[in-house]
Amino acid sequence: MILLVLVGAFFCPPDQRLRVEPREWGRRAAPEGCAVAGVDVFDSNLTGEGDRLVQGRYRCGEKRSLRIAVLVPLPDGAQCKLDGEDISTELSGGDKRILDFVELTQAGRKVVQVRDLGEGAARVSFFEAQGWSLRKIFETPLLESIATAHGLLAQRWSFIFEGTAFPRSIRTQRCVEGAPCDDPVEFAYSKAGGKYVPK
Repeated sequence: MILLVLVGAFFCPPDQRLRVEPREWGRRAAPEGCAVAGVDVFDSNLTGEGDRLVQGRYRCGEKRSLRIAVLVPLPDGAQCKLDGEDISTELSGGDKRILDFVELTQAGRKVVQVRDLGEGAARVSFFEAQGWSLRKIFETPLLESIATAHGLLAQRWSFIFEGTAFPRSIRTQRCVEGAPCDDPVEFAYSKAGGKYVPK
């Protein structure tokens, strides 16, 4: 039984196999009608198998598009593209998507941190490689505006990683302008569900 589980963990499903190098994938992934602005390839270490995160950047008229994939090299020279959550996005105006890699759930293994920044709003999400899929394991707003009779009030969230043992816990706190901050909320990683849940 244990052998079957291990074989399943490292077997790339046929529909996820690609015969293309990471940088070439970024050039080919351009949405229709968009021009390639650049391709970024990052050593991501999400699976421990030498994977790379590829980000294709494209100009689409007044808007911009990001096509993002995690590619894992296979012994025969092919790549396995992780399925699951698609962290590609469309951007307009001053919108930004910032990617980073952090140790959060396992020592020596990273997760993808995604920060989305827009007009008066911000959010952070974390994605983990689970088997041959990318899964969202945590998300919190960082900035949102509340409409009141006196105008807009900013509500801001802080978040910190707690502890040195893995998986680390996460603590968030919401503060609204002109009011006391809420009590902090702590989240712990649930191995059974593969995501962070409130303690």
